[in-house]
Amino acid sequence: MSPADSTSNVTSKRYHHGDLRTALIETARALLAAEQPFSLRAVAAAVGVSPAATYRHFSDRSGLEAAIAAQGYAELHDQLEAASKEITTATELWRLAVAYAHWAVANHTIFHLMCTAQFNPEAPEKTTTVAAIVDFLQEQLARWYPEQAGEAFFTGVWALTHGLTMLYLENKLDISDMAALEKRIQDVWATMFPV
Repeated sequence: MSPADSTSNVTSKRYHHGDLRTALIETARALLAAEQPFSLRAVAAAVGVSPAATYRHFSDRSGLEAAIAAQGYAELHDQLEAASKEITTATELWRLAVAYAHWAVANHTIFHLMCTAQFNPEAPEKTTTVAAIVDFLQEQLARWYPEQAGEAFFTGVWALTHGLTMLYLENKLDISDMAALEKRIQDVWATMFPV
């Protein structure tokens, strides 16, 4: 089976004109969501352009992966910002951890890529989106935990949140009940960060 055959069910849209970079990213994301491996050649075939056309936007697969990761971080940031609007006390900061876990579960293939994509100096948007999400989370911790706020506290909160999320993604904890996931995170948060 050719790359074009294996990707034909992922996207029915063919690229004709316009924003090729966006089309390549969207198609690669669709391949990831379908849990199909992708290469620049397979993505080009699915979009309907020559493999050479992809190199105008991405020098290699890692550049495309970095662009997808940047989108993922931006979307996760949006979810965390929305969750932050529901927080009225420090005891509710667990809502950020739940939002993180929910987004990761709903977008597990993109989340995995975000966690594994190598640094690519040709993809500054990933660096920018990661910095924005880190700044936002540090601001939230400084607001609700001003005495503890600092690099060590931030790292600990991130490790706890990410670790719980990975336990769900790796099926070490039951992922089938999202209400139970939320309750567990809330209980862990209350135990680790009593107010």
